[in-house]
Amino acid sequence: MDSDWTQIGLRLDSDWTQIGLTERQSTLDESLSAFCQREVVLSNNSYWSNSDGIDIENGRVTATNSTIETEILNVNADERFSACFEMSGGSLVVAENPSGNYSGSSPGSLSVRGGKFHVTNDAIVDLQATFSVGETNLSNITAPIPNELSDIKISGGSKLKANSLNVEAGVGDSRITVTGADSAINVTATVFFDTDSFVFPTAGEIGVEVLDGASLTGESIFLAGGATFVQVAENGYLAADQFVTVASGANLEIGVDGSLRASVLDLSLSPGEIELSGRLDIDEVKGSLDQLGGVLEFGQNLGVTVFENDYELGDAASIEFDIHGLLRGEDYGSVSILGLAELDGVLDINFVSGFNANLGDTFQLFEGQIMGDYTFDFSDALLNKGLAFDTSEFDKTGFIAVVSAIPEPNSAAAICFLLPFLCVGRRRI
Repeated sequence: MDSDWTQIGLRLDSDWTQIGLTERQSTLDESLSAFCQREVVLSNNSYWSNSDGIDIENGRVTATNSTIETEILNVNADERFSACFEMSGGSLVVAENPSGNYSGSSPGSLSVRGGKFHVTNDAIVDLQATFSVGETNLSNITAPIPNELSDIKISGGSKLKANSLNVEAGVGDSRITVTGADSAINVTATVFFDTDSFVFPTAGEIGVEVLDGASLTGESIFLAGGATFVQVAENGYLAADQFVTVASGANLEIGVDGSLRASVLDLSLSPGEIELSGRLDIDEVKGSLDQLGGVLEFGQNLGVTVFENDYELGDAASIEFDIHGLLRGEDYGSVSILGLAELDGVLDINFVSGFNANLGDTFQLFEGQIMGDYTFDFSDALLNKGLAFDTSEFDKTGFIAVVSAIPEPNSAAAICFLLPFLCVGRRRI
Protein backbone atom coordinates (compact mmCIF):
# COMPACT_ATOMS: atom_id res chain seq x y z
CA MET A 1 0.00 0.00 0.00
CA ASP A 2 1.27 3.46 -0.90
CA SER A 3 2.32 5.25 2.29
CA ASP A 4 1.00 8.56 0.97
CA TRP A 5 -2.59 7.47 1.39
CA THR A 6 -4.45 5.46 3.97
CA GLN A 7 -7.15 2.83 3.62
CA ILE A 8 -9.63 3.79 6.32
CA GLY A 9 -11.69 0.65 5.96
CA LEU A 10 -15.41 -0.06 5.95
CA ARG A 11 -17.79 2.45 7.42
CA LEU A 12 -19.95 0.88 10.04
CA ASP A 13 -23.19 2.37 8.80
CA SER A 14 -22.90 1.10 5.22
CA ASP A 15 -20.82 -0.87 2.78
CA TRP A 16 -18.88 2.17 1.60
CA THR A 17 -15.13 1.81 1.19
CA GLN A 18 -13.41 5.04 2.18
CA ILE A 19 -10.01 6.20 0.97
CA GLY A 20 -8.60 9.18 2.82
CA LEU A 21 -5.89 11.71 2.04
CA THR A 22 -5.23 13.81 5.11
CA GLU A 23 -1.51 14.57 5.21
CA ARG A 24 -0.16 17.85 3.91
CA GLN A 25 0.90 17.53 0.24
CA SER A 26 0.13 13.81 0.20
CA THR A 27 -0.58 12.37 -3.25
CA LEU A 28 -2.62 9.63 -4.84
CA ASP A 29 -1.06 9.40 -8.30
CA GLU A 30 -2.75 6.46 -9.96
CA SER A 31 -5.88 5.58 -11.90
CA LEU A 32 -8.81 5.49 -9.52
CA SER A 33 -12.48 5.25 -10.35
CA ALA A 34 -14.92 5.89 -7.54
CA PHE A 35 -17.02 2.86 -8.40
CA CYS A 36 -18.69 0.30 -6.16
CA GLN A 37 -19.66 2.60 -3.33
CA ARG A 38 -16.19 4.03 -2.88
CA GLU A 39 -15.53 7.37 -1.17
CA VAL A 40 -12.43 9.52 -1.56
CA VAL A 41 -11.86 12.15 1.13
CA LEU A 42 -9.18 14.85 0.79
CA SER A 43 -8.38 17.43 3.46
CA ASN A 44 -5.62 19.55 5.01
CA ASN A 45 -3.93 20.65 1.78
CA SER A 46 -3.96 17.20 0.23
CA TYR A 47 -2.93 16.85 -3.41
CA TRP A 48 -4.45 14.32 -5.83
CA SER A 49 -2.93 14.01 -9.29
CA ASN A 50 -4.54 11.62 -11.76
CA SER A 51 -3.57 11.79 -15.43
CA ASP A 52 -5.88 8.96 -16.53
CA GLY A 53 -9.07 10.72 -15.51
CA ILE A 54 -11.53 10.35 -12.65
CA ASP A 55 -14.87 8.58 -13.08
CA ILE A 56 -17.43 8.79 -10.30
CA GLU A 57 -20.32 6.33 -10.46
CA ASN A 58 -22.06 5.19 -7.32
CA GLY A 59 -19.32 6.93 -5.36
CA ARG A 60 -18.30 10.19 -3.75
CA VAL A 61 -15.30 12.52 -3.79
CA THR A 62 -15.12 15.08 -0.97
CA ALA A 63 -12.27 17.62 -0.97
CA THR A 64 -11.58 20.35 1.61
CA ASN A 65 -8.83 22.92 1.00
CA SER A 66 -7.09 20.50 -1.32
CA THR A 67 -5.83 20.36 -4.90
CA ILE A 68 -6.99 17.92 -7.57
CA GLU A 69 -5.39 17.72 -11.00
CA THR A 70 -6.67 15.42 -13.73
CA GLU A 71 -7.37 15.42 -17.45
CA ILE A 72 -11.00 14.24 -17.35
CA LEU A 73 -13.61 14.24 -14.60
CA ASN A 74 -16.88 12.39 -15.13
CA VAL A 75 -19.75 12.36 -12.63
CA ASN A 76 -22.31 9.85 -13.89
CA ALA A 77 -25.34 8.58 -12.04
CA ASP A 78 -28.92 7.55 -12.62
CA GLU A 79 -31.88 6.40 -10.57
CA ARG A 80 -30.05 3.21 -9.56
CA PHE A 81 -26.72 4.74 -8.51
CA SER A 82 -25.53 7.88 -6.76
CA ALA A 83 -22.54 10.03 -7.66
CA CYS A 84 -21.24 13.11 -5.91
CA PHE A 85 -18.31 15.52 -6.14
CA GLU A 86 -18.06 18.13 -3.37
CA MET A 87 -15.27 20.67 -2.92
CA SER A 88 -14.88 23.30 -0.21
CA GLY A 89 -11.98 25.62 -0.88
CA GLY A 90 -8.93 24.52 -2.82
CA SER A 91 -8.78 23.96 -6.56
CA LEU A 92 -9.69 21.53 -9.31
CA VAL A 93 -7.71 21.70 -12.56
CA VAL A 94 -8.89 19.60 -15.50
CA ALA A 95 -6.05 19.91 -17.99
CA GLU A 96 -6.17 19.56 -21.75
CA ASN A 97 -2.94 17.56 -22.08
CA PRO A 98 -3.76 14.55 -24.34
CA SER A 99 -1.66 12.04 -22.41
CA GLY A 100 -4.20 9.48 -21.25
CA ASN A 101 -6.46 6.87 -22.81
CA TYR A 102 -9.99 8.27 -23.00
CA SER A 103 -13.31 6.95 -24.20
CA GLY A 104 -16.07 9.38 -25.12
CA SER A 105 -14.60 12.46 -23.42
CA SER A 106 -12.06 15.07 -24.47
CA PRO A 107 -9.06 16.03 -22.34
CA GLY A 108 -9.75 19.05 -20.17
CA SER A 109 -13.49 18.32 -19.91
CA LEU A 110 -15.89 17.86 -17.02
CA SER A 111 -19.08 15.89 -17.56
CA VAL A 112 -21.97 15.63 -15.10
CA ARG A 113 -24.71 13.24 -16.20
CA GLY A 114 -26.73 12.71 -13.08
CA GLY A 115 -25.52 13.26 -9.52
CA LYS A 116 -24.10 16.27 -7.71
CA PHE A 117 -21.24 18.62 -8.47
CA HIS A 118 -21.01 21.21 -5.68
CA VAL A 119 -18.17 23.66 -4.98
CA THR A 120 -18.13 26.33 -2.28
CA ASN A 121 -15.95 28.43 0.01
CA ASP A 122 -13.85 30.21 -2.67
CA ALA A 123 -13.00 27.03 -4.53
CA ILE A 124 -11.50 27.40 -8.02
CA VAL A 125 -12.44 25.06 -10.88
CA ASP A 126 -10.38 25.47 -14.06
CA LEU A 127 -11.61 23.46 -17.04
CA GLN A 128 -9.45 23.88 -20.11
CA ALA A 129 -12.10 22.44 -22.43
CA THR A 130 -15.85 21.74 -22.11
CA PHE A 131 -18.26 21.57 -19.17
CA SER A 132 -21.08 19.20 -20.19
CA VAL A 133 -24.21 18.76 -18.10
CA GLY A 134 -26.97 16.26 -18.87
CA GLU A 135 -27.24 13.80 -21.74
CA THR A 136 -25.09 15.29 -24.48
CA ASN A 137 -23.89 12.07 -26.11
CA LEU A 138 -26.34 9.37 -27.15
CA SER A 139 -23.55 6.77 -27.17
CA ASN A 140 -23.42 7.10 -23.38
CA ILE A 141 -27.09 6.18 -22.99
CA THR A 142 -27.65 2.45 -22.77
CA ALA A 143 -30.77 2.25 -20.62
CA PRO A 144 -32.23 5.70 -19.93
CA ILE A 145 -33.75 5.98 -16.47
CA PRO A 146 -36.37 8.68 -15.76
CA ASN A 147 -35.94 11.19 -12.93
CA GLU A 148 -32.19 11.41 -13.34
CA LEU A 149 -30.99 14.80 -12.02
CA SER A 150 -27.75 16.62 -12.80
CA ASP A 151 -27.27 19.07 -9.92
CA ILE A 152 -24.59 21.78 -10.26
CA LYS A 153 -24.01 24.36 -7.52
CA ILE A 154 -21.32 27.05 -7.47
CA SER A 155 -21.50 29.07 -4.25
CA GLY A 156 -19.58 30.85 -1.51
CA GLY A 157 -17.42 32.96 -3.81
CA SER A 158 -16.29 29.97 -5.87
CA LYS A 159 -15.47 30.28 -9.57
CA LEU A 160 -15.71 27.84 -12.46
CA LYS A 161 -13.96 28.60 -15.74
CA ALA A 162 -14.48 26.63 -18.95
CA ASN A 163 -14.04 27.05 -22.68
CA SER A 164 -17.68 26.12 -23.35
CA LEU A 165 -20.74 25.06 -21.36
CA ASN A 166 -23.27 22.64 -22.86
CA VAL A 167 -26.36 21.87 -20.81
CA GLU A 168 -29.02 19.43 -21.96
CA ALA A 169 -31.90 17.67 -20.28
CA GLY A 170 -32.35 14.24 -21.80
CA VAL A 171 -34.30 11.74 -19.74
CA GLY A 172 -33.71 13.74 -16.56
CA ASP A 173 -33.53 17.32 -15.33
CA SER A 174 -30.45 19.53 -15.24
CA ARG A 175 -30.18 22.17 -12.53
CA ILE A 176 -27.50 24.84 -12.18
CA THR A 177 -27.32 27.27 -9.27
CA VAL A 178 -24.74 30.05 -9.04
CA THR A 179 -25.17 31.95 -5.80
CA GLY A 180 -23.25 34.17 -3.41
CA ALA A 181 -21.20 37.33 -3.90
CA ASP A 182 -18.38 36.82 -6.43
CA SER A 183 -19.50 33.29 -7.27
CA ALA A 184 -19.22 32.86 -11.02
CA ILE A 185 -19.30 30.62 -14.06
CA ASN A 186 -17.07 32.22 -16.70
CA VAL A 187 -17.20 30.70 -20.18
CA THR A 188 -14.77 31.74 -22.91
CA ALA A 189 -16.96 30.72 -25.83
CA THR A 190 -20.58 29.48 -25.99
CA VAL A 191 -23.13 28.71 -23.28
CA PHE A 192 -25.79 26.40 -24.70
CA PHE A 193 -29.02 25.32 -22.95
CA ASP A 194 -31.34 22.87 -24.71
CA THR A 195 -33.84 20.20 -23.71
CA ASP A 196 -33.53 17.41 -26.25
CA SER A 197 -37.23 16.94 -26.96
CA PHE A 198 -36.47 15.69 -30.48
CA VAL A 199 -34.70 12.63 -29.10
CA PHE A 200 -36.68 12.24 -25.88
CA PRO A 201 -40.42 12.99 -26.25
CA THR A 202 -40.65 13.28 -22.46
CA ALA A 203 -37.43 15.23 -22.03
CA GLY A 204 -36.57 16.74 -18.68
CA GLU A 205 -36.21 20.38 -17.75
CA ILE A 206 -33.28 22.76 -17.44
CA GLY A 207 -33.38 25.12 -14.48
CA VAL A 208 -30.70 27.80 -14.04
CA GLU A 209 -30.56 30.32 -11.19
CA VAL A 210 -28.03 33.16 -10.90
CA LEU A 211 -28.60 34.76 -7.51
CA ASP A 212 -27.21 36.85 -4.66
CA GLY A 213 -24.45 38.73 -6.45
CA ALA A 214 -23.28 35.82 -8.61
CA SER A 215 -22.64 35.89 -12.37
CA LEU A 216 -22.78 33.69 -15.46
CA THR A 217 -20.91 35.01 -18.48
CA GLY A 218 -20.05 33.75 -21.95
CA GLU A 219 -19.25 34.94 -25.44
CA SER A 220 -22.75 33.92 -26.57
CA ILE A 221 -25.63 32.41 -24.60
CA PHE A 222 -28.29 30.29 -26.31
CA LEU A 223 -31.58 29.31 -24.69
CA ALA A 224 -32.40 26.96 -27.52
CA GLY A 225 -35.90 26.00 -26.46
CA GLY A 226 -37.76 23.21 -24.78
CA ALA A 227 -38.42 23.42 -21.06
CA THR A 228 -35.55 25.78 -20.27
CA PHE A 229 -35.92 28.24 -17.37
CA VAL A 230 -33.21 30.79 -16.56
CA GLN A 231 -33.74 33.15 -13.62
CA VAL A 232 -31.44 36.03 -12.71
CA ALA A 233 -32.24 37.92 -9.50
CA GLU A 234 -30.89 39.33 -6.22
CA ASN A 235 -28.05 41.25 -7.88
CA GLY A 236 -27.24 38.27 -10.08
CA TYR A 237 -25.68 39.05 -13.46
CA LEU A 238 -26.03 37.33 -16.85
CA ALA A 239 -23.78 38.67 -19.60
CA ALA A 240 -22.67 37.83 -23.14
CA ASP A 241 -20.08 39.64 -25.25
CA GLN A 242 -22.12 38.83 -28.35
CA PHE A 243 -25.58 37.19 -28.52
CA VAL A 244 -28.19 36.18 -25.98
CA THR A 245 -30.73 34.12 -27.93
CA VAL A 246 -34.10 33.15 -26.45
CA ALA A 247 -35.87 30.62 -28.67
CA SER A 248 -39.32 29.02 -28.60
CA GLY A 249 -40.17 27.24 -25.37
CA ALA A 250 -37.43 28.92 -23.33
CA ASN A 251 -38.09 31.29 -20.45
CA LEU A 252 -35.67 34.01 -19.35
CA GLU A 253 -36.57 35.89 -16.18
CA ILE A 254 -34.55 38.91 -15.12
CA GLY A 255 -35.95 39.34 -11.64
CA VAL A 256 -35.78 42.17 -9.12
CA ASP A 257 -32.20 43.50 -8.92
CA GLY A 258 -31.06 41.04 -11.59
CA SER A 259 -29.19 42.22 -14.71
CA LEU A 260 -28.83 41.12 -18.32
CA ARG A 261 -26.02 42.56 -20.45
CA ALA A 262 -25.45 41.58 -24.08
CA SER A 263 -24.36 43.07 -27.36
CA VAL A 264 -27.38 41.52 -29.12
CA LEU A 265 -30.63 40.13 -27.70
CA ASP A 266 -31.99 37.86 -30.42
CA LEU A 267 -35.75 37.24 -30.32
CA SER A 268 -36.16 36.90 -34.07
CA LEU A 269 -36.76 33.13 -34.47
CA SER A 270 -39.91 31.88 -32.71
CA PRO A 271 -39.03 33.80 -29.56
CA GLY A 272 -39.48 32.37 -26.11
CA GLU A 273 -40.71 34.30 -23.10
CA ILE A 274 -38.85 37.10 -21.32
CA GLU A 275 -39.97 38.42 -17.94
CA LEU A 276 -38.30 41.65 -16.86
CA SER A 277 -38.34 43.28 -13.48
CA GLY A 278 -34.59 43.89 -13.25
CA ARG A 279 -32.12 45.78 -15.45
CA LEU A 280 -31.48 45.33 -19.18
CA ASP A 281 -28.39 46.69 -20.98
CA ILE A 282 -28.52 45.76 -24.70
CA ASP A 283 -26.89 47.29 -27.78
CA GLU A 284 -29.25 45.72 -30.34
CA VAL A 285 -32.53 43.78 -30.26
CA LYS A 286 -33.45 41.47 -33.12
CA GLY A 287 -37.18 40.85 -33.28
CA SER A 288 -39.78 42.57 -31.10
CA LEU A 289 -39.41 43.15 -27.36
CA ASP A 290 -42.24 43.69 -24.88
CA GLN A 291 -40.65 45.23 -21.79
CA LEU A 292 -43.49 45.00 -19.31
CA GLY A 293 -41.32 45.76 -16.28
CA GLY A 294 -37.79 46.55 -15.20
CA VAL A 295 -35.33 49.16 -16.44
CA LEU A 296 -33.67 49.56 -19.83
CA GLU A 297 -30.30 51.22 -19.30
CA PHE A 298 -27.27 52.00 -21.44
CA GLY A 299 -24.37 50.95 -19.22
CA GLN A 300 -20.92 52.50 -19.11
CA ASN A 301 -20.47 52.42 -22.89
CA LEU A 302 -23.73 54.35 -23.51
CA GLY A 303 -24.26 54.27 -27.29
CA VAL A 304 -27.51 53.88 -29.25
CA THR A 305 -29.68 50.82 -28.62
CA VAL A 306 -31.21 49.67 -31.91
CA PHE A 307 -34.54 47.82 -32.09
CA GLU A 308 -34.90 46.12 -35.48
CA ASN A 309 -38.64 45.69 -35.02
CA ASP A 310 -41.25 46.89 -32.53
CA TYR A 311 -40.67 47.85 -28.91
CA GLU A 312 -43.23 48.11 -26.12
CA LEU A 313 -42.50 49.85 -22.84
CA GLY A 314 -45.15 48.79 -20.33
CA ASP A 315 -46.61 51.08 -17.70
CA ALA A 316 -44.58 49.32 -14.97
CA ALA A 317 -41.31 49.69 -16.92
CA SER A 318 -38.85 52.53 -17.46
CA ILE A 319 -35.90 53.68 -19.54
CA GLU A 320 -33.03 55.32 -17.67
CA PHE A 321 -31.20 58.11 -19.53
CA ASP A 322 -28.03 59.15 -17.67
CA ILE A 323 -26.81 62.40 -19.25
CA HIS A 324 -23.13 63.37 -18.97
CA GLY A 325 -23.08 65.91 -21.82
CA LEU A 326 -24.58 66.89 -25.18
CA LEU A 327 -23.27 64.22 -27.60
CA ARG A 328 -25.81 61.52 -28.44
CA GLY A 329 -24.38 58.03 -27.99
CA GLU A 330 -21.26 59.36 -26.28
CA ASP A 331 -22.51 61.52 -23.42
CA TYR A 332 -25.93 59.93 -23.11
CA GLY A 333 -27.65 56.78 -24.33
CA SER A 334 -30.38 56.83 -26.95
CA VAL A 335 -32.83 54.50 -28.71
CA SER A 336 -33.32 53.92 -32.44
CA ILE A 337 -36.56 52.21 -33.52
CA LEU A 338 -36.91 50.64 -36.96
CA GLY A 339 -40.46 49.53 -36.19
CA LEU A 340 -42.93 51.15 -33.77
CA ALA A 341 -42.19 52.23 -30.21
CA GLU A 342 -45.26 52.06 -27.97
CA LEU A 343 -44.25 53.84 -24.79
CA ASP A 344 -46.53 53.65 -21.76
CA GLY A 345 -43.88 53.67 -19.05
CA VAL A 346 -41.51 56.23 -17.54
CA LEU A 347 -38.66 58.03 -19.29
CA ASP A 348 -36.27 58.72 -16.41
CA ILE A 349 -33.88 61.62 -17.10
CA ASN A 350 -30.81 61.92 -14.84
CA PHE A 351 -27.96 64.43 -14.86
CA VAL A 352 -24.74 62.68 -13.73
CA SER A 353 -21.02 63.46 -13.32
CA GLY A 354 -21.79 67.07 -12.41
CA PHE A 355 -23.49 67.88 -15.72
CA ASN A 356 -25.95 70.78 -15.87
CA ALA A 357 -27.91 71.81 -18.98
CA ASN A 358 -28.13 75.35 -20.37
CA LEU A 359 -30.69 77.27 -22.39
CA GLY A 360 -30.94 75.88 -25.91
CA ASP A 361 -29.46 72.44 -25.14
CA THR A 362 -31.22 69.55 -26.90
CA PHE A 363 -31.15 65.78 -26.39
CA GLN A 364 -32.34 63.19 -28.93
CA LEU A 365 -33.56 60.35 -26.75
CA PHE A 366 -35.41 58.45 -29.52
CA GLU A 367 -35.23 58.08 -33.27
CA GLY A 368 -38.19 56.52 -35.07
CA GLN A 369 -41.97 56.23 -34.77
CA ILE A 370 -43.26 56.90 -31.24
CA MET A 371 -46.67 56.65 -29.64
CA GLY A 372 -48.13 55.96 -26.20
CA ASP A 373 -49.09 57.44 -22.85
CA TYR A 374 -45.57 57.85 -21.44
CA THR A 375 -44.41 60.17 -18.68
CA PHE A 376 -41.11 61.97 -18.04
CA ASP A 377 -39.34 61.96 -14.68
CA PHE A 378 -37.03 64.97 -14.37
CA SER A 379 -36.59 64.75 -10.59
CA ASP A 380 -32.86 63.96 -11.01
CA ALA A 381 -32.33 66.45 -13.85
CA LEU A 382 -32.80 69.79 -12.13
CA LEU A 383 -32.34 72.92 -14.24
CA ASN A 384 -31.18 76.37 -13.22
CA LYS A 385 -33.80 78.91 -12.22
CA GLY A 386 -35.75 80.24 -15.17
CA LEU A 387 -35.25 77.13 -17.34
CA ALA A 388 -37.61 74.28 -18.17
CA PHE A 389 -37.77 71.16 -20.34
CA ASP A 390 -39.83 71.32 -23.54
CA THR A 391 -41.12 67.86 -24.55
CA SER A 392 -43.71 69.04 -27.07
CA GLU A 393 -41.75 67.76 -30.10
CA PHE A 394 -40.79 64.40 -28.58
CA ASP A 395 -43.56 62.45 -30.38
CA LYS A 396 -42.40 63.80 -33.73
CA THR A 397 -38.62 64.03 -33.41
CA GLY A 398 -37.57 62.19 -30.26
CA PHE A 399 -35.98 65.42 -28.97
CA ILE A 400 -36.38 67.23 -25.68
CA ALA A 401 -35.02 70.76 -25.26
CA VAL A 402 -34.12 73.24 -22.53
CA VAL A 403 -36.12 76.46 -22.91
CA SER A 404 -36.86 79.58 -20.91
CA ALA A 405 -39.54 79.20 -18.29
CA ILE A 406 -40.16 83.00 -18.33
CA PRO A 407 -42.10 84.49 -21.32
CA GLU A 408 -40.09 86.62 -23.75
CA PRO A 409 -40.45 90.43 -23.15
CA ASN A 410 -42.43 91.03 -26.38
CA SER A 411 -44.80 88.21 -25.45
CA ALA A 412 -45.27 89.63 -21.97
CA ALA A 413 -46.02 93.11 -23.37
CA ALA A 414 -48.58 91.70 -25.78
CA ILE A 415 -50.35 89.90 -22.95
CA CYS A 416 -50.46 93.09 -20.87
CA PHE A 417 -51.87 95.06 -23.84
CA LEU A 418 -54.63 92.52 -24.50
CA LEU A 419 -55.56 91.92 -20.87
CA PRO A 420 -58.01 94.91 -20.50
CA PHE A 421 -59.90 93.85 -23.61
CA LEU A 422 -60.11 90.26 -22.43
CA CYS A 423 -61.66 91.41 -19.18
CA VAL A 424 -64.43 93.61 -20.74
CA GLY A 425 -67.90 92.11 -20.34
CA ARG A 426 -70.50 91.92 -23.07
CA ARG A 427 -73.04 94.73 -23.42
CA ARG A 428 -76.65 93.68 -23.31
CA ILE A 429 -78.96 94.92 -26.07
